[in-house]
Amino acid sequence: MKNYDKIVGANLKRLRKETGLTQPELAEFLDKSLRTVQKYESGDISISISLLKYFTEQFEVELDVFFECDYSNKTVLFVEIDKGDK
Repeated sequence: MKNYDKIVGANLKRLRKETGLTQPELAEFLDKSLRTVQKYESGDISISISLLKYFTEQFEVELDVFFECDYSNKTVLFVEIDKGDK
């Protein structure tokens, strides 16, 4: 899940910056610590699906925007395939 967390965090950071919001402002708005916001953006901790849904409403974007990543200036959708236990 580490790649998923990093992609989502990077997109949160991008959206936050595009709207002119600072990390301290986002932390205060969410009633979270600044360190928690920093960990969200770095991908060190996972963002819950309920919080992602909240972000989609606040940033006025679709949920899939949080799963997009940019490789060589091409936007692709990150898909993790669960191969299950073998």
